[in-house]
Amino acid sequence: MGVDASPVAVGRSFCDQYYEVPVGANYAYFPTLLEIIKTEKINLVIPTSDEEALVLSEKKRYLEALEVSVACINPDLLKIFSNKLETYKILRERGLQVPDTIELENEYDLRCRLEDCLKSDRDVVLKPPAERGGRGVVVIRQDLEQLLTFGDRREVHCGLTWILADQNRSVWSELFPKFPLMMMDRLVEPVYDLDLLAWRGEPIYVVPRKRVDSAVPNAGHEIVFDQNLIELGKTLIRQFELSWLYDCDVMFDRDGVPMVVEINPRQSGSVAVTEAAGLPIFSDVITLARGWSIPTRDIPYGVKVLPRSTLFRDKY
Repeated sequence: MGVDASPVAVGRSFCDQYYEVPVGANYAYFPTLLEIIKTEKINLVIPTSDEEALVLSEKKRYLEALEVSVACINPDLLKIFSNKLETYKILRERGLQVPDTIELENEYDLRCRLEDCLKSDRDVVLKPPAERGGRGVVVIRQDLEQLLTFGDRREVHCGLTWILADQNRSVWSELFPKFPLMMMDRLVEPVYDLDLLAWRGEPIYVVPRKRVDSAVPNAGHEIVFDQNLIELGKTLIRQFELSWLYDCDVMFDRDGVPMVVEINPRQSGSVAVTEAAGLPIFSDVITLARGWSIPTRDIPYGVKVLPRSTLFRDKY
């Protein structure tokens, strides 16, 4: 059974039953969901957005009293994961590698830092601390003299001299609608998504997925074997005593050191790639909820999964 805020969500046609609900941040979200849970006798809820995860983690004890499992951990940790600045702070404290980051409070800070970049050959990345799904990312590049958009404008690339030109100041409010912003050196592509399946701080498996297009998270992935990434995922699971399924984005710096770009407080938006590659990751989440053991799985390394648009008859 699935829910979504959109009346035309593609995923609804893959559900046995579908309900439209308010977005997770809306005050009516939980009462609406609770009514569905009671009506349909749901016993496991899997949040798939940051907002849903935060709301449901706050209501976890209440739902558990109704014999409903919620596939997320405590709200205090999820709040940290939902803010990249806070995530980087706690990762540094625990000795894990994250990009060097500067917090920019306003447009003046931003302009000064960008003008400093003119004195070097650095490309930098700007992103809001609390957006999800790659939204709001702006890559400032020395080799561009224009603005490029990717993935329905989730990620934008623009030239350093272009963004500093007076005639382009009008786009600043669109590209940087709110502060603070995070500024960091651009890391080496591609981006890797790590599916982290865990129970009570112990790894069940870690699945590294290399993006086909780093700027477009849903353009496809290849399941890759990289022991450094696997060990990094296991370390994160143990450090934060994770249970259930989570997503971590990783890139490498110029020295080949893996850097945690973000940890999402829920499963990846592209986790269906792992299922399509032949690993029954959703069944394994259900198995955890039942209190059963998960057998040793063969990770389908080398499998590449690409999306394909198709037409189907809408059953709703």
